[in-house]
Amino acid sequence: MKTLSHLLALFLAFNIGLVSAQENDLPEFSLAISSGIGNSTIDNKRDYDYSLFCTNGELLLTYRFHNNWGIASGIGYTTLSGNAFNSIGHFYQYRDLIRIPLLVTLIYENESKYKLIAGAGLYGYNILNAQYRFGYDIAMLDVEGWNYGFQGELTFAFEIDEKFNIGINYKQMMDLGMLDVKLDNGKSLESEQRIFDIITLGLVASVKL
Repeated sequence: MKTLSHLLALFLAFNIGLVSAQENDLPEFSLAISSGIGNSTIDNKRDYDYSLFCTNGELLLTYRFHNNWGIASGIGYTTLSGNAFNSIGHFYQYRDLIRIPLLVTLIYENESKYKLIAGAGLYGYNILNAQYRFGYDIAMLDVEGWNYGFQGELTFAFEIDEKFNIGINYKQMMDLGMLDVKLDNGKSLESEQRIFDIITLGLVASVKL
């Protein structure tokens, strides 16, 4: 999280006391859809940590109440997959989860067609499906309840017209709590886990409503 924290701090310092040169009809709503790929790390309290490939999609509705500030929320869908190993042996894991983020957004734009958008806040998520494959043996991961974490992101966008923007989105997420997990096939995986880090880079498109 240090990389994103430094970028957000620099972006915030750049915007303190800044009055946007572009006049906006406020308040306003915008809808953004983003998709990205990257890497994630599974942190196990009593076993080996391992990395998984990540794909992520998100739909966010932003309420912009000031030239530089807004609040955003929506829904995200994330999949994690890959080969790894733990104390039981080598395995392939797939899991997907649904997220609900709540972010504060900081927006910088000037008279050009480019803008920078930073977002930071919390999310809650629930694991929909988590599957381990030990050779031909398939086991499901039993997880109870929701978990929560921190989300930060940076978007560099280009204005196609006064309503539509496209850009590049960098996103970083980290669980703040641990989940009790166990396998449903009697294997001896009983531990506490969290998704320590998810980093994705992708595309975003947004439209003013």
